[in-house]
Amino acid sequence: IKLLLQDGVRSIFYGDKKGPEEWTEIFKKFKTDRDTERSVEMKTLGLAFLKPEGASIRGGDNMSQSVVTYFKQRTFSKAFFISNEAMRYNRYKGEMVSGADALRHSMRETKELTAISILNNAVNPLAPMGDGKPLLSLDHPLSYGGSYANTLPIQTDLNETSLEALVMQAARFRDQAGKLAIAKPRKLIGGVGNMFAIERLVKSNFRVGSNFNDVNVVHGMFP
Repeated sequence: IKLLLQDGVRSIFYGDKKGPEEWTEIFKKFKTDRDTERSVEMKTLGLAFLKPEGASIRGGDNMSQSVVTYFKQRTFSKAFFISNEAMRYNRYKGEMVSGADALRHSMRETKELTAISILNNAVNPLAPMGDGKPLLSLDHPLSYGGSYANTLPIQTDLNETSLEALVMQAARFRDQAGKLAIAKPRKLIGGVGNMFAIERLVKSNFRVGSNFNDVNVVHGMFP
């Protein structure tokens, strides 16, 4: 802040993020007093058996622990220093960048980037989830055998066809006992490069890029 100690500085400005925190729209926030937390997915009971009259009740399977995901607490830190001379001779104290505001901005942006890194590494095999697979994988293992996919076999650009394929794929998800999970889309998350494509896809009443009056089947599906 050398120039702040001299006459002739007209204005001081800096960038700051004033909008709402974006990570809270994607992730839930929990309070904890533990260093490590665990989330345990259970394998529940499968489908019931048809019982003939007079026959005994069949068991066949039991509830058991399945995928365990660990959440490790992390601490981030940042500090700023102001010299005695800067405090004593600064002629623009009313306009000087607030160190507290700058620190708040730094910590806020760090939180945003840390949270979104989970999505940025969604296909990275070096960033596995509790089942040992990346967040998006073609072979998430299931307790009863087999696996399921929560991404397309071939990565493609976001468009009406790929979005419909993902919605149908989610509808076929099964839980650890082999029953339909009844998964429905709740939110469409995309990067800056897809922001206009997303607006067209989810807010148009009719099909995007078509001269026909066919309804847009994904309109209103994502709040």
